[in-house]
Amino acid sequence: MTAPDTRTPEEKAKSKRKHAQVMLVIGYITVACGAAAAFLAWSREGRVPKAMSFLRSAGAPAASLELPSGPRSAKDRVSWRPWGEAAFDEAERAGRLILLDVCPPWSHGCHVMDETTYARPEVVAWIAENVVPVRADPQASAEIAYRFKAPVWPVTALLLPTGEEISRGSLVAPSQFLGWARAVAAAFRRNPSSLKAAAEASQQKIEAERASLLAATAVDRGGLEDSVALLASQYDSARGGFGRAWKLPVSAAHDLLLRLREAEEKRCLWRSRWKQDALPIGVMYDGTLRAWRALEDPVDGGFFRASNSPDWRSPEYEKTLLAQAAAVRDFAAHRALTKDEASARVAERAISFADRRLRERDGVYASGLDADLRTPENGWLAGKKYYTKTRQARQSLGVPLAVGGRPTAANAQFAEAMIEAGVRLLRPALVQKGVSLLEKIEANALLPDGAVLRMIPEPGAKSAGAADAGALADQAAFAKAEVAAFSATKNLKRLHGAKAALRYAFGRLREPGGALLAYAPHASSRRGWFVPVDPDGTVDMLYPFTDALVRNKMGDDGAAIDALDAWAATHRSAIDPVRFARTYVVRAETVECD
Repeated sequence: MTAPDTRTPEEKAKSKRKHAQVMLVIGYITVACGAAAAFLAWSREGRVPKAMSFLRSAGAPAASLELPSGPRSAKDRVSWRPWGEAAFDEAERAGRLILLDVCPPWSHGCHVMDETTYARPEVVAWIAENVVPVRADPQASAEIAYRFKAPVWPVTALLLPTGEEISRGSLVAPSQFLGWARAVAAAFRRNPSSLKAAAEASQQKIEAERASLLAATAVDRGGLEDSVALLASQYDSARGGFGRAWKLPVSAAHDLLLRLREAEEKRCLWRSRWKQDALPIGVMYDGTLRAWRALEDPVDGGFFRASNSPDWRSPEYEKTLLAQAAAVRDFAAHRALTKDEASARVAERAISFADRRLRERDGVYASGLDADLRTPENGWLAGKKYYTKTRQARQSLGVPLAVGGRPTAANAQFAEAMIEAGVRLLRPALVQKGVSLLEKIEANALLPDGAVLRMIPEPGAKSAGAADAGALADQAAFAKAEVAAFSATKNLKRLHGAKAALRYAFGRLREPGGALLAYAPHASSRRGWFVPVDPDGTVDMLYPFTDALVRNKMGDDGAAIDALDAWAATHRSAIDPVRFARTYVVRAETVECD
């Protein structure tokens, strides 16, 4: 006989939410594994399986490709179109699929694809005759950044003319590309209506699942142990960091660990409730930072973006501004916690690198240093070869270019990192340096209505205007940096920009009748997109305003914070648990500190 269920309604609801989160994770893993298997089947057998998968995660496995040196003929080039309505209209008129290449300008993987797969005459010819090729920079487009999130670049995807994604990979070797692309294109030509019907059914299913997740639940701000247990399950205790394959800084996880580590130092009362078998916070925090130092360039300074091996020893050689911001913030915090002067020097070296290699004449920073060196003959020297050379050898060759434009969010995060580092390292000049960068952002990228531009315009250049402004990620990054400046200086003027960014987000990005925010003001479902709301981004927008002192200074804008707060508190199942814990749980459970 089955024992009666004696749980309270609240306990049952909590159990259901936890089960939903676990099933979502299992679903993502299943989709990714199924995608990889499908790609292998296509590339080996030259056909598409009967059941097409409409994927939202990485499908094709990354091929092991090397970047060739030396120039190549200018005629062997793909004629890429920009992401936009014109490309989709062209695909619909011609009855062709979209070949999408999502590619930041500094990415080594993108250079490899250009110089190998997309340099093959037979590939170039097939693309010209059978698909509409589209290239997009995720830094420049909020839609691309939100829709095609990936830890590794490029994203190589095939979409229906109406925008639904059929399959996605990353580095695709020439020997694999044509078999895969031909098979998918042939299936589309044979029966486009069935693929469109499958896409619509998939969209409807995803929308239904999203609606279920977004249904209001009982207020529940507990679960610190659950969130930390989730982090611990992903922690690599042998090599440090999170994940078992790629390694890169995970901002939300680092933020949560830092706040917990600081609370631990204050002997907060929640520590007595800690699970006996839990992995200590200090082990994860200190172990991650210790391992991460392997990605610092010992010759010229600066941190590489990521490692494509679990031991941190196989860098992706691009040095992005975001990577430097993360290093400055985390290593300065580590110095404040541990009094380890070596950590302070790491943070200072990251700032020095950004100033030497990424800072432009007007004081704004470029997105990143190219992973590879462009040679005088218009060829490439791969970063793997360049960065293993001595200082003298590098000087004789030159320095990779700073590329990728001037992303507002990355500059805001770097400004915030310098401000927080200045506070923790007791360097007032560093605080002022971060504030000065924020003032440049406010002067050049904050529009009168509070919208934040995606990219900071070059001096004298005409801004893209409102058509390229107001993305939720940019609003949140700018607001968070402004709040950090206020916390450091107690200058109320610094809250003006934060208020403007919040006011715009709540007024222009909010779904009708609620508080959930969209990822961008022009979010549309016309091109294979669905329910363009962003629960995690909504919490990121709220996060800077959860500090009690900041909240008390917000005046009439406090109503927007309260609405966002109420929405997030009653929709926990829709939010990444680490982000939720970072925003709420630590605040709720560390109030009793010495």
